[in-house]
Amino acid sequence: MDSNKFLSIFAKDGSVDWDKWTKTVAFAQNPTQFISELIKHGKSLGRKAMESELKNVVPPTVDRSVISSNSIERPADDPIAFLQGMTITKK
Repeated sequence: MDSNKFLSIFAKDGSVDWDKWTKTVAFAQNPTQFISELIKHGKSLGRKAMESELKNVVPPTVDRSVISSNSIERPADDPIAFLQGMTITKK
């Protein structure tokens, strides 16, 4: 391989692109670990995106209106009225 051609890859505006050079050296020294760290980083970005999406979720609104009636103290007093009070009507 032509070393001049290889080193010219790292030239940027007449100087050395140190960012590209350090990434290449890190990969050359331990490719398996370099790839593993990239995967970990990608997973952490995905996890952060998912967590922020979960934190910003608008809670669902459900009509939870309570029918107040002082005549029924226990479900056993009027089971039919109790069951009717438990039904949810969709709007």
